[in-house]
Amino acid sequence: MNPKNSSKSQYFKPAIVLGLITAVMSALLILTTNFLPDNGNEITPKLREACATLMDGEEFTIVEDWVESGLSLISKPDNVSKLIVNENGDIALEIITGGFKPPDGITALVAMNPDGSVRGVKTVNIKDDPGIGTKVSDGAFLDRFADKDGKVTIVKGNPQNNDEVEGITGATYSSKGVAEAVNVAITVYSGMKTGDLQAEETAKSSIIGTLFVILIAGVLTENFILSKFLGICPFLGVSKTMQGAVGMGLAVTLTMLMATALTFPIYVFVLVPLEISYMTTIAFILVIALFVQLLEMLLKKFLPPLYEALGMYLPLIITNCAILGVTVLNVNRGYNFGYALFNSLCAGLGFLIVMLVFSTIRERVEQNQSIPEPLKGAPITLISAAIMSLALIGFGGLGG
Repeated sequence: MNPKNSSKSQYFKPAIVLGLITAVMSALLILTTNFLPDNGNEITPKLREACATLMDGEEFTIVEDWVESGLSLISKPDNVSKLIVNENGDIALEIITGGFKPPDGITALVAMNPDGSVRGVKTVNIKDDPGIGTKVSDGAFLDRFADKDGKVTIVKGNPQNNDEVEGITGATYSSKGVAEAVNVAITVYSGMKTGDLQAEETAKSSIIGTLFVILIAGVLTENFILSKFLGICPFLGVSKTMQGAVGMGLAVTLTMLMATALTFPIYVFVLVPLEISYMTTIAFILVIALFVQLLEMLLKKFLPPLYEALGMYLPLIITNCAILGVTVLNVNRGYNFGYALFNSLCAGLGFLIVMLVFSTIRERVEQNQSIPEPLKGAPITLISAAIMSLALIGFGGLGG
């Protein structure tokens, strides 16, 4: 065989094989998506039950085009999931708010009276730990919002005026999530009738408040390692020394930021306009893998010292599901580009902090001679990680 032709084939073979694999998997994904029914905009049994409870009638319809239907002077806002009407013209709004697990911790149906007051509230879905948090679904609590027509505030103890509602003790986040849904419904329903949706919608949190929630979630309450259990391989494999933990944490943080900067525009300007957002995962995997490989080659070529320092971490980054997780999470939560970058930074910071803390624990544990022989090594490491994970539960109500 001609050496020159053999050399050329070495360049083309990987690209051809990778292209064929991607094409086949993409075709299967497209066919599966097109042949399966889309139930995303249908009335589920639980939603229908909520509609039947709050609204008279038996026929409930989701309004697609608000303005064209004649029911509204404004288009559907992003903070409203569905507008539902019955045969009598009664209106209810399905709204998704943060609650205990933002940004979609609570899905609530708020039925409105013609005068703009709240007719009733039902929770359709709630993401909270079983127990106290789910008590916000009880009728005794939801009935407190009936007939409210202004901004509602959750308070501890007895309400002092009509705009206050007593929250569930121990479930402040979820209580506020329901109140936020009610406030959104009141504001949006008013805009539907007047055509004026205020700039300062009660549905939208302040920038500082949103950044604070993202920060706390990324570092503590929704830590990628100890809460979402993503990135466990490097967490257990590279945390034996503090130097390795810091290097891996910084490398992951940088990669999260760069991966978000690359994948977010692809999602917004390519996948969404072409209506192929169901290919988000496979597209992001390819982008992240190619980016890390390209970064590795560039470092090796132009910055050998930095490559030597990070070289051992780069293969672990390619297979680190936390990188993919944060990019998918950014688009699923509807963040804009700024929030997406900040969320990636906070997720990376949380990853770094956990790696750093766990490395100090492992160093001390390995020096402890009193540990029983059967627990040494992997058993005591996993036990230590589990205790760290349990410790984060204490931050669940932070800020509430």
